[in-house]
Amino acid sequence: MKEQDLIPLGTLCEQYRLELSFFEEMGEIGLIEFTLHKGNKHLRQDTLHQVEKILRIHRELHVNLEGVDVVMNILQRQEQLREELLRVQNRLRRYED
Repeated sequence: MKEQDLIPLGTLCEQYRLELSFFEEMGEIGLIEFTLHKGNKHLRQDTLHQVEKILRIHRELHVNLEGVDVVMNILQRQEQLREELLRVQNRLRRYED
């Protein structure tokens, strides 16, 4: 992984005006995963959209991080079901034709 693809945790704290402990708690719960680089925690740039989604749920809906974890699991399951439904519909179309 390239160094430019990593965002230092301190930079995230400044950007989102949050304490380091908030991001560490997100990591402990399993909402985000850190990458160690030169002894410091970093977040991969491709997971930034996930962090922003978590922060929106937390800030706008006033949901604690445990609740955010539940919401994220439900959203992930919904996406899996949507993909499965699409596969079944495609298989059904083959038999209808």
